[in-house]
Amino acid sequence: MVTATAKENGGPAINVGEYTDTDDNLTYEWAAGNASTLLSNYNIPEISGGKLAITKKNASFVSIAGSVNYDDNTPFAKSFVLNNKTATGIIEGDTFNVEFTTYDNDSKSGAIGDYVYGAEATGKHLVKTSADEGVALNYNMTYAGKLTINPRSIDPSENPDITWEKTNPVYDGNDNRELQTLVINDKGSALTVGTDYSVSYPDATRRNVKPEYEQKYKAVITGLNNYAGSSFTVTWNIDPAPINVEYGTKTHEFDGKPYEDVIDITAAHGLISPDVLKARIVTYKDTTKCGDVGVYTMQLSNDDSHNIAFVKLSDTDQGVTTRNYKLLTFTGQVEITKRTFDPSKILVTPANPTYNGQEQFPVLTVKDTGLTPQATLVLGKDFEITSGSETN
Repeated sequence: MVTATAKENGGPAINVGEYTDTDDNLTYEWAAGNASTLLSNYNIPEISGGKLAITKKNASFVSIAGSVNYDDNTPFAKSFVLNNKTATGIIEGDTFNVEFTTYDNDSKSGAIGDYVYGAEATGKHLVKTSADEGVALNYNMTYAGKLTINPRSIDPSENPDITWEKTNPVYDGNDNRELQTLVINDKGSALTVGTDYSVSYPDATRRNVKPEYEQKYKAVITGLNNYAGSSFTVTWNIDPAPINVEYGTKTHEFDGKPYEDVIDITAAHGLISPDVLKARIVTYKDTTKCGDVGVYTMQLSNDDSHNIAFVKLSDTDQGVTTRNYKLLTFTGQVEITKRTFDPSKILVTPANPTYNGQEQFPVLTVKDTGLTPQATLVLGKDFEITSGSETN
């Protein structure tokens, strides 16, 4: 008996391949016992020309499975470790890696969908992109399964890569206003409205500026295509329209009280027809209400120490019209003029003074009965006595 032994790199031949005696990878050895007797009876030439072939073992991996979320159309590659526990037919102790990449037709693809191994190259399919080397060369592998790329969430609470920014519209008197700008970013890149998302406005009427205590308007962002199945809501408001008023001069006769009035603003730079604003005006001196004769400059604050007519918009129509505007400037004056003297409205009540050794005048109480309520005039400020009496 002759035993043939194949060798590989000085050790036993294990891996797939052909082993021949011409390259010293195949050797022969006569069996012990009667080998010498047999050899003496036969003229046996040198054994040569032998060959030993180790063929590949069939194995299969049928559990290609997994899912990932869409990632900016980046092709998805997934690696699997194959051994006797994860694949069928692999010998215990053998381990190697295999990688699959998503393709659509002939190009790598990261679009959402199912990618099936073995599918025709005219659609979405998986391609084994790892090279067979080492232990993997000993197997005829068959593969089956699919990988799924799911839509990516557009909701920032679920996907921290999503950011957004908006610009409110400015009041213009029209209904059904929408955000002036809305930018949705994924990893810093702007998404496309109509392709990646849609915007809807559930509020039936969107015309006026909302006050702080009211719920703001809503915009619902709904993901499309690669972002389908997710949404989030943005709250927003309409910004007040800036206006500038040039009022001119308001003349008012002194009446003993600070001048206070509510005036209609029907013409202003930025005022939208047919809106009518009302402004409340109060005269001050040194931050205190004052009605003395003089000129008061209209302004929007009352903290300056001089004669000013403090102006602010007055709430009308439950404050809706007022909220829709932001008063930037209000130029003009309030002039309080001297009161016309009417003797018939002046009530003088005299009282005799008590002797004090000096020149004295009658003690007079002077009231203007034409004012409501009647005003007591002040000697030296509102009137003076030009005729006296003899000293007693």
